[in-house]
Amino acid sequence: MHPASLDHVVPPCSSFPDSLSIEEAALYLRMHPVTLRVKAASGEIPGAKLGKRWVFLRIDLEAFVRS
Repeated sequence: MHPASLDHVVPPCSSFPDSLSIEEAALYLRMHPVTLRVKAASGEIPGAKLGKRWVFLRIDLEAFVRS
């Protein structure tokens, strides 16, 4: 699939809030939420578990993507 064809699926990064749920972060990173949960739990992707929910900071995810 050509990246331009994903424009209708994934909103531009500026439309994402500063903190993201696991579903929003998975959409942002274009991966399945379960994969993101596993990678966050192992420390591979920056995130914090607050109670039963994962929270991700967009700025941290942007830095992760750039690395």
